[in-house]
Amino acid sequence: MHATKSPVIARRLDLNGLLQKKSHFLFGPRQSGKSFLIRHALPDLRVFNLLDTEVFLALSQRPTRLA
Repeated sequence: MHATKSPVIARRLDLNGLLQKKSHFLFGPRQSGKSFLIRHALPDLRVFNLLDTEVFLALSQRPTRLA
């Protein structure tokens, strides 16, 4: 038995269009495809994982890094 690739479902959300105006947070339950969506739709985008303690603490101490 071999693993098959799951097809990517087209989304109505235009992430590129939204990000032309300003930055956004993407919220949702765990394992719902948020990271996959971002990696697939915006492969060159810089992403901050706030569940990573080091990243969270660094950004908490200097939130201007998000600018």
